[in-house]
Amino acid sequence: MKKIALLGFEGAGKSTLAYSLSKHFQKNGVDCGVANFDAACKHIKYSPVFDVRKRYSLQAIMEKYGLGYNAALKRVYSSLARDSAVANALNSSSCEVLLLDVEAPVEVFLSDPSFLKAYADSVVFVADSNEEFEARLLAALQEFKYGLPVLLALNKADVSTDENPQKGLHGFGEDAALRELLEPAGKRVKAFSVSAMDRRGFDELTKQLMGGN
Repeated sequence: MKKIALLGFEGAGKSTLAYSLSKHFQKNGVDCGVANFDAACKHIKYSPVFDVRKRYSLQAIMEKYGLGYNAALKRVYSSLARDSAVANALNSSSCEVLLLDVEAPVEVFLSDPSFLKAYADSVVFVADSNEEFEARLLAALQEFKYGLPVLLALNKADVSTDENPQKGLHGFGEDAALRELLEPAGKRVKAFSVSAMDRRGFDELTKQLMGGN
């Protein structure tokens, strides 16, 4: 089984992309499921193979330990990395491909990548199509930090680039020192222009995820 984590900032369209990608895999004869790892979500479009909300409540953790949102997320994902029951639940799935729909700011995993190291074989970093340069830099940094292959999905290819940039990514490339350090690596990141709405670019992305060249 290939386990692929979908990461990105708020508003990047991760859950919609997970749903659409799973349908695209299935249409092409690949048994694909989605695992929900958003402990605070209220609604999801897909029927999850695994739902973290049955074991963890972000709100309850915030209240119990007096934590803010991001600190509570770090606690959840750190606990998940050591949770053998969750590992067993995922490994018992018969899916050929399992998409991990992860909801947390990327900095949560850059500070502690133990969850990704425990569960993911690769990562798809989902970003708005109009933030390609910054997204490439951040994808390169993630690949270095996680020790996992990271592909860049430039989502919303069907949307005008004049729209506002997504929260958290705009301006990332303005740090001159970081830009100089990461720019060569960013150019080597494999990027795919996709749309979760009309599924453009999915053939190329899924081929790469399955080990194609």
